[in-house]
Amino acid sequence: MSTDHSSSSPFPIANPNTNRQTANYQCSIWGNSFILSDACDDNEITLAHKGQQLEDLKEEVRRELIAAASDPLKQLKFIDAIQRLGVAYHFKKDIEEALQDTYDGTNDVYHDLYDDALRFRLLRQQGFDISCEIFDKFKDEKGGFKEALISDVRGMLGLYDAAHLRVHEEDIIKEALAFTTTHLASKVEHLDYPLAKQVGHALKRPIRKGLERLEAR
Repeated sequence: MSTDHSSSSPFPIANPNTNRQTANYQCSIWGNSFILSDACDDNEITLAHKGQQLEDLKEEVRRELIAAASDPLKQLKFIDAIQRLGVAYHFKKDIEEALQDTYDGTNDVYHDLYDDALRFRLLRQQGFDISCEIFDKFKDEKGGFKEALISDVRGMLGLYDAAHLRVHEEDIIKEALAFTTTHLASKVEHLDYPLAKQVGHALKRPIRKGLERLEAR
């Protein structure tokens, strides 16, 4: 005996052949504005804040660079640090003016090999016509570089970097490169960190041949 459950069911059974109308909802004119607005506002605020932080840092560095003018050697070291970090493009005009003052100023404040080599390198790579004769005082009566310089690793490293800016017919710079390369290579394994790392890196990739941002890493 069969039972007709459809007649006793309290719920109507849908007819599969019935065509249903679909609601044709229009997209809201607001789009996702209410969903995204907070996130966009936060991003804009964050970017604006970071932008202001960058400008503040640039201004602080610029003030320190100008303040260092009273100590030319300190200013050169500061410029060297900026360039090695790969951010010198932010201070192009300030660096140019500082180096012009260095070029026009006295040489009396540079007392050792490192000082003279740093001044030579920064000025020459900036395009100033600085003479290699400043290194004559580091040669002995026989015409070679003084043996005492071999123990001045920091000075030799500075001279090594400077020597890569040699132009034609500068024999003393050619000799300086050979002298520093030989003695730095013989000493690198006996140096302490971080000087050992600096010398090893320079021998593999001289600063002149390295990209600014790569050198900063």
